[in-house]
Amino acid sequence: KPWLEHYDTGVPATLAPYPDKPLYAFLEESAVKYPERACTIFKGRTITYRAMNALSDRVAAALVAQGVKKGDRVGMFIPNTPQFVYVYYGILKAGGVVVATNPLYSPPQIIHQLTDSGIELMVVMSNFYQRIKDVQAQTQLKRLIVTNLKEQLPPITALLFSLTGLEKKGGHQVALAPGDLWLKDLLAQQANAARPAVNVTGADMA
Repeated sequence: KPWLEHYDTGVPATLAPYPDKPLYAFLEESAVKYPERACTIFKGRTITYRAMNALSDRVAAALVAQGVKKGDRVGMFIPNTPQFVYVYYGILKAGGVVVATNPLYSPPQIIHQLTDSGIELMVVMSNFYQRIKDVQAQTQLKRLIVTNLKEQLPPITALLFSLTGLEKKGGHQVALAPGDLWLKDLLAQQANAARPAVNVTGADMA
């Protein structure tokens, strides 16, 4: 391990023993220790650790209500936005296994990853919705949950996003096919939801 020679003084060679807890426990701990500190800052809008933890609880409750069970693979087709963070932790809290798919993937790559992972449910940013619908029939994917970029923009920026036509030009204005759902509607249904009572341990797959 020659890289250890270049570690700064006081930096340990390992953090072992590692805590035997699920990944989402670290978000929950941060929500207690630093509730009002910024977890994400996106286009001028801040989400605190407390709010991010609550959002991920609501995502988890929504996924469980949609039939997600412990060990189910759940897909994500979301770029670097706040939605990626709370959907990621929400999947873990629901007991699911995250299958994060690169939004730059071509249709054959998407088909391969969806087929290889066996996912039946995917959360997708609205501007990628049609790309997934175009290949859905070639996979076992049954349902899409869709989120829009403007849901996490500051109010004025979100309004301008629509009024200036950027939402339409960017492909974010979509009509969902029967069976597909908007994430914001599911979150509204779980407005005060707590993390589902799913037994997730540090030994479970993330």
